[in-house]
Amino acid sequence: MTTAFALRLAHLHAILYRRRPLIRTILNQNPSLLRLYETSRREWVNDYGIHAKVADLLFQQLHNPELYYQVLKDVRAYTFIHEGEDRYPHLLRQIPDAPPVLYAMGDVTLLKYHPSLSIVGTRTPSNMASRKLDTVLLPLAKEKWLFVSGMARGIDRMVHEMAIENNTSTIGVLAFGLNHCYPHENWTLQKFIGENHLLLSEYPPSIPPEKWHFPERNRIISGLTYGTLVVEARNKSGSLITADQALEQNREVFAIPGEIWSEQCAGCLALIQQGAKMVQKPQHIIEDWKIM
Repeated sequence: MTTAFALRLAHLHAILYRRRPLIRTILNQNPSLLRLYETSRREWVNDYGIHAKVADLLFQQLHNPELYYQVLKDVRAYTFIHEGEDRYPHLLRQIPDAPPVLYAMGDVTLLKYHPSLSIVGTRTPSNMASRKLDTVLLPLAKEKWLFVSGMARGIDRMVHEMAIENNTSTIGVLAFGLNHCYPHENWTLQKFIGENHLLLSEYPPSIPPEKWHFPERNRIISGLTYGTLVVEARNKSGSLITADQALEQNREVFAIPGEIWSEQCAGCLALIQQGAKMVQKPQHIIEDWKIM
Protein backbone atom coordinates (compact mmCIF):
# COMPACT_ATOMS: atom_id res chain seq x y z
CA MET A 1 0.00 0.00 0.00
CA THR A 2 1.38 3.41 -0.98
CA THR A 3 1.47 5.91 1.86
CA ALA A 4 0.50 9.57 1.48
CA PHE A 5 4.17 10.51 1.98
CA ALA A 6 5.31 8.09 -0.74
CA LEU A 7 2.78 9.52 -3.18
CA ARG A 8 3.93 13.07 -2.43
CA LEU A 9 7.56 12.02 -2.89
CA ALA A 10 6.77 10.19 -6.15
CA HIS A 11 5.05 13.33 -7.44
CA LEU A 12 8.01 15.52 -6.46
CA HIS A 13 10.43 13.04 -8.02
CA ALA A 14 8.45 12.91 -11.28
CA ILE A 15 9.06 16.65 -11.63
CA LEU A 16 12.64 16.88 -10.32
CA TYR A 17 14.18 13.48 -11.14
CA ARG A 18 16.96 15.27 -13.04
CA ARG A 19 17.71 17.39 -9.97
CA ARG A 20 18.47 14.89 -7.20
CA PRO A 21 20.35 17.43 -5.02
CA LEU A 22 17.27 19.65 -5.07
CA ILE A 23 15.05 16.75 -3.99
CA ARG A 24 17.45 16.20 -1.07
CA THR A 25 17.38 19.89 -0.18
CA ILE A 26 13.58 19.83 -0.04
CA LEU A 27 13.55 16.61 2.02
CA ASN A 28 16.14 17.98 4.45
CA GLN A 29 13.99 21.04 5.12
CA ASN A 30 10.65 19.26 4.97
CA PRO A 31 11.18 15.52 5.69
CA SER A 32 7.48 14.67 5.71
CA LEU A 33 6.69 16.80 2.63
CA LEU A 34 3.66 18.22 4.41
CA ARG A 35 2.37 21.39 2.78
CA LEU A 36 3.96 20.27 -0.49
CA TYR A 37 0.87 21.37 -2.38
CA GLU A 38 0.31 24.49 -0.29
CA THR A 39 3.80 25.93 -0.79
CA SER A 40 3.73 29.06 -2.97
CA ARG A 41 6.15 30.05 -5.73
CA ARG A 42 7.59 32.72 -3.46
CA GLU A 43 8.15 30.20 -0.64
CA TRP A 44 9.95 27.82 -3.01
CA VAL A 45 12.30 30.65 -3.92
CA ASN A 46 12.74 32.27 -0.50
CA ASP A 47 12.60 29.28 1.84
CA TYR A 48 14.29 26.65 -0.35
CA GLY A 49 16.61 28.81 -2.45
CA ILE A 50 15.16 27.51 -5.73
CA HIS A 51 15.66 29.50 -8.92
CA ALA A 52 12.49 31.34 -9.97
CA LYS A 53 12.09 29.38 -13.24
CA VAL A 54 12.45 26.05 -11.44
CA ALA A 55 10.04 27.23 -8.74
CA ASP A 56 7.48 28.11 -11.43
CA LEU A 57 7.86 24.67 -13.01
CA LEU A 58 7.61 22.92 -9.65
CA PHE A 59 4.51 24.88 -8.60
CA GLN A 60 2.79 24.29 -11.95
CA GLN A 61 3.50 20.55 -12.06
CA LEU A 62 2.50 20.01 -8.43
CA HIS A 63 -0.90 21.39 -9.42
CA ASN A 64 -1.12 19.50 -12.69
CA PRO A 65 -3.92 16.92 -12.23
CA GLU A 66 -2.80 14.85 -15.25
CA LEU A 67 0.67 14.40 -13.78
CA TYR A 68 -0.76 13.61 -10.34
CA TYR A 69 -2.95 10.82 -11.73
CA GLN A 70 -0.08 9.50 -13.83
CA VAL A 71 2.08 9.28 -10.70
CA LEU A 72 -0.76 7.56 -8.85
CA LYS A 73 -1.02 5.05 -11.70
CA ASP A 74 2.76 4.47 -11.66
CA VAL A 75 3.04 3.75 -7.93
CA ARG A 76 0.16 1.29 -8.24
CA ALA A 77 1.65 -0.44 -11.29
CA TYR A 78 5.16 -0.87 -9.82
CA THR A 79 6.79 -1.11 -6.42
CA PHE A 80 7.87 2.33 -5.23
CA ILE A 81 10.76 2.33 -2.75
CA HIS A 82 12.25 5.35 -1.01
CA GLU A 83 15.35 5.81 1.12
CA GLY A 84 13.43 5.96 4.36
CA GLU A 85 12.17 2.38 4.03
CA ASP A 86 13.76 -0.76 5.45
CA ARG A 87 13.49 -2.46 2.07
CA TYR A 88 15.71 0.19 0.45
CA PRO A 89 19.07 -1.57 -0.19
CA HIS A 90 21.47 -0.99 2.70
CA LEU A 91 24.59 -0.98 0.52
CA LEU A 92 23.04 1.46 -1.96
CA ARG A 93 22.13 3.85 0.84
CA GLN A 94 25.84 4.18 1.65
CA ILE A 95 26.97 5.52 -1.72
CA PRO A 96 27.45 9.18 -2.64
CA ASP A 97 24.40 10.44 -4.53
CA ALA A 98 22.21 7.45 -3.68
CA PRO A 99 18.95 7.58 -5.65
CA PRO A 100 16.22 9.02 -3.41
CA VAL A 101 13.66 6.63 -4.91
CA LEU A 102 13.56 3.40 -6.89
CA TYR A 103 10.86 1.88 -9.04
CA ALA A 104 10.93 -1.90 -8.98
CA MET A 105 9.26 -4.73 -10.89
CA GLY A 106 9.61 -8.23 -9.52
CA ASP A 107 10.91 -9.77 -6.32
CA VAL A 108 12.12 -6.91 -4.09
CA THR A 109 13.43 -9.37 -1.47
CA LEU A 110 16.38 -9.83 -3.85
CA LEU A 111 17.58 -6.40 -2.69
CA LYS A 112 18.68 -8.13 0.54
CA TYR A 113 20.12 -11.25 -1.14
CA HIS A 114 23.69 -12.38 -0.47
CA PRO A 115 26.13 -13.31 -1.87
CA SER A 116 25.80 -10.99 -4.84
CA LEU A 117 28.12 -9.57 -7.48
CA SER A 118 27.84 -6.68 -9.93
CA ILE A 119 29.09 -7.56 -13.41
CA VAL A 120 29.67 -5.25 -16.37
CA GLY A 121 31.36 -5.42 -19.73
CA THR A 122 31.44 -4.39 -23.35
CA ARG A 123 28.42 -4.45 -25.66
CA THR A 124 30.62 -6.06 -28.33
CA PRO A 125 32.33 -8.99 -26.56
CA SER A 126 35.17 -11.00 -28.02
CA ASN A 127 34.79 -14.62 -29.08
CA MET A 128 36.48 -15.53 -25.77
CA ALA A 129 33.91 -13.79 -23.57
CA SER A 130 31.64 -16.81 -23.19
CA ARG A 131 34.57 -18.96 -22.08
CA LYS A 132 35.58 -16.33 -19.51
CA LEU A 133 32.04 -16.28 -18.10
CA ASP A 134 31.94 -20.07 -17.95
CA THR A 135 35.28 -20.15 -16.11
CA VAL A 136 34.66 -17.40 -13.55
CA LEU A 137 30.91 -16.92 -13.20
CA LEU A 138 29.32 -20.30 -13.94
CA PRO A 139 30.63 -21.84 -10.67
CA LEU A 140 29.20 -18.84 -8.77
CA ALA A 141 25.85 -19.24 -10.52
CA LYS A 142 25.76 -22.88 -9.50
CA GLU A 143 26.41 -21.77 -5.90
CA LYS A 144 23.37 -19.46 -6.20
CA TRP A 145 25.13 -16.11 -6.25
CA LEU A 146 22.95 -13.22 -7.39
CA PHE A 147 24.19 -11.31 -10.45
CA VAL A 148 23.53 -7.58 -10.92
CA SER A 149 23.99 -6.07 -14.37
CA GLY A 150 22.62 -3.39 -16.68
CA MET A 151 20.41 -5.11 -19.29
CA ALA A 152 22.59 -3.90 -22.17
CA ARG A 153 23.73 -5.83 -25.21
CA GLY A 154 26.77 -8.05 -24.94
CA ILE A 155 28.19 -8.98 -21.54
CA ASP A 156 25.19 -7.72 -19.55
CA ARG A 157 22.76 -9.88 -21.49
CA MET A 158 25.07 -12.90 -21.26
CA VAL A 159 25.27 -12.48 -17.47
CA HIS A 160 21.50 -12.23 -17.00
CA GLU A 161 20.94 -15.26 -19.22
CA MET A 162 23.56 -17.29 -17.34
CA ALA A 163 21.78 -16.58 -14.06
CA ILE A 164 18.41 -17.61 -15.51
CA GLU A 165 19.75 -20.76 -17.16
CA ASN A 166 21.35 -21.87 -13.88
CA ASN A 167 18.35 -21.15 -11.65
CA THR A 168 19.98 -18.38 -9.66
CA SER A 169 18.75 -14.80 -9.30
CA THR A 170 19.52 -11.64 -11.21
CA ILE A 171 18.77 -7.91 -10.97
CA GLY A 172 18.61 -5.73 -14.07
CA VAL A 173 19.29 -2.03 -13.47
CA LEU A 174 17.68 0.05 -16.21
CA ALA A 175 18.77 3.40 -17.64
CA PHE A 176 15.14 4.34 -18.37
CA GLY A 177 11.69 3.99 -16.89
CA LEU A 178 10.02 0.61 -16.47
CA ASN A 179 7.48 1.31 -19.22
CA HIS A 180 10.28 1.15 -21.80
CA CYS A 181 12.78 -1.39 -23.15
CA TYR A 182 16.21 -0.80 -24.68
CA PRO A 183 17.64 -2.38 -26.70
CA HIS A 184 14.41 -3.66 -28.18
CA GLU A 185 15.78 -7.15 -28.73
CA ASN A 186 15.93 -7.50 -24.93
CA TRP A 187 12.15 -7.18 -24.58
CA THR A 188 11.55 -10.88 -23.87
CA LEU A 189 14.49 -11.04 -21.45
CA GLN A 190 13.43 -7.85 -19.66
CA LYS A 191 9.86 -9.11 -19.31
CA PHE A 192 11.07 -12.44 -17.92
CA ILE A 193 13.35 -10.78 -15.36
CA GLY A 194 10.56 -8.43 -14.28
CA GLU A 195 8.21 -11.37 -13.75
CA ASN A 196 10.67 -13.81 -12.15
CA HIS A 197 13.62 -11.81 -10.81
CA LEU A 198 13.93 -8.03 -10.38
CA LEU A 199 14.13 -4.89 -12.52
CA LEU A 200 15.14 -1.58 -10.96
CA SER A 201 15.09 2.01 -12.21
CA GLU A 202 15.64 5.38 -10.58
CA TYR A 203 13.58 7.04 -13.33
CA PRO A 204 9.81 7.53 -13.41
CA PRO A 205 8.25 4.74 -15.51
CA SER A 206 7.39 6.97 -18.48
CA ILE A 207 10.96 8.28 -18.98
CA PRO A 208 12.57 6.90 -22.18
CA PRO A 209 16.29 6.07 -22.47
CA GLU A 210 18.69 8.99 -22.86
CA LYS A 211 22.41 8.80 -23.57
CA TRP A 212 23.33 10.40 -20.23
CA HIS A 213 21.19 7.94 -18.27
CA PHE A 214 23.58 5.04 -18.92
CA PRO A 215 26.69 6.33 -17.13
CA GLU A 216 24.41 7.74 -14.43
CA ARG A 217 22.76 4.40 -13.63
CA ASN A 218 26.16 2.68 -13.39
CA ARG A 219 26.60 3.96 -9.82
CA ILE A 220 23.52 1.90 -8.88
CA ILE A 221 24.91 -1.27 -10.46
CA SER A 222 28.13 -0.96 -8.45
CA GLY A 223 26.34 0.34 -5.36
CA LEU A 224 24.08 -2.68 -4.91
CA THR A 225 26.90 -5.12 -4.04
CA TYR A 226 30.29 -5.28 -2.33
CA GLY A 227 32.18 -5.71 -5.60
CA THR A 228 32.08 -5.19 -9.35
CA LEU A 229 33.60 -7.56 -11.91
CA VAL A 230 34.62 -6.17 -15.30
CA VAL A 231 34.62 -9.04 -17.80
CA GLU A 232 35.74 -7.19 -20.92
CA ALA A 233 36.02 -3.46 -21.59
CA ARG A 234 37.52 -1.13 -24.10
CA ASN A 235 39.46 1.92 -22.95
CA LYS A 236 37.17 4.85 -22.04
CA SER A 237 34.10 2.61 -21.91
CA GLY A 238 31.01 2.72 -19.73
CA SER A 239 32.26 -0.35 -17.88
CA LEU A 240 35.29 1.63 -16.70
CA ILE A 241 32.96 4.37 -15.46
CA THR A 242 31.24 1.71 -13.35
CA ALA A 243 34.61 0.53 -12.02
CA ASP A 244 35.58 4.11 -11.13
CA GLN A 245 32.28 4.57 -9.31
CA ALA A 246 32.81 1.32 -7.41
CA LEU A 247 36.16 2.66 -6.20
CA GLU A 248 34.55 5.95 -5.17
CA GLN A 249 32.01 3.89 -3.21
CA ASN A 250 34.84 2.01 -1.46
CA ARG A 251 33.82 -1.24 -3.12
CA GLU A 252 36.02 -3.96 -4.58
CA VAL A 253 36.87 -3.94 -8.29
CA PHE A 254 37.72 -7.18 -10.08
CA ALA A 255 38.87 -7.58 -13.68
CA ILE A 256 39.41 -10.57 -15.93
CA PRO A 257 42.63 -10.29 -17.93
CA GLY A 258 42.76 -10.94 -21.64
CA GLU A 259 44.82 -10.78 -24.76
CA ILE A 260 47.15 -7.77 -24.93
CA TRP A 261 46.21 -7.11 -28.57
CA SER A 262 42.44 -7.21 -27.98
CA GLU A 263 40.55 -3.89 -27.86
CA GLN A 264 37.87 -5.57 -25.73
CA CYS A 265 40.48 -6.41 -23.08
CA ALA A 266 42.40 -3.11 -22.99
CA GLY A 267 40.20 -1.62 -20.26
CA CYS A 268 40.53 -4.67 -17.99
CA LEU A 269 44.31 -4.70 -18.36
CA ALA A 270 44.41 -1.00 -17.50
CA LEU A 271 42.27 -1.62 -14.40
CA ILE A 272 44.64 -4.37 -13.25
CA GLN A 273 47.61 -2.04 -13.76
CA GLN A 274 45.81 0.51 -11.58
CA GLY A 275 45.21 -1.96 -8.75
CA ALA A 276 42.02 -3.85 -9.55
CA LYS A 277 42.15 -7.48 -8.46
CA MET A 278 42.93 -9.82 -11.35
CA VAL A 279 40.46 -12.69 -11.54
CA GLN A 280 41.30 -15.95 -13.26
CA LYS A 281 39.02 -18.27 -11.29
CA PRO A 282 35.98 -17.88 -9.02
CA GLN A 283 38.04 -18.41 -5.86
CA HIS A 284 39.68 -15.02 -6.46
CA ILE A 285 36.26 -13.44 -5.85
CA ILE A 286 35.05 -15.82 -3.15
CA GLU A 287 38.11 -15.26 -0.95
CA ASP A 288 37.37 -11.53 -0.77
CA TRP A 289 33.70 -12.17 0.07
CA LYS A 290 34.78 -14.32 3.02
CA ILE A 291 36.73 -11.33 4.37
CA MET A 292 33.72 -9.02 3.89
